[in-house]
Amino acid sequence: MFAFRLALALGVPNPDDLLAQMDARLFDEWQAYFEAEPWGTQAQDVRLAMLLQTLIAVNAAKSSDMPRVEELLPTWSRQMLRAAQEAEREASEDTEQPAWKAWKESLSILAQLPKR
Repeated sequence: MFAFRLALALGVPNPDDLLAQMDARLFDEWQAYFEAEPWGTQAQDVRLAMLLQTLIAVNAAKSSDMPRVEELLPTWSRQMLRAAQEAEREASEDTEQPAWKAWKESLSILAQLPKR
């Protein structure tokens, strides 16, 4: 999935073309940069959920009324987060598989999720 995000951010229409143009070291550097400073709609969703949590905390009667950030994420974003975490888990178990392949597999999982 990261290859798609990077292609979108760089204005390259096809992630396969992007991957063909850069070596694995550069791709890993972009991925490390993304992990340090995320961008895109998923990062915006998390930031908005954090802001909502703050607004709820200010107005909540007691701290037990406060939802977790994950509960404030849009449904599709929660599903993406779970799929990405699963892909990372699988990639860490299979050291021979590059991270971008795990992300690509998680994208195929996301495509099968019900549309809202």
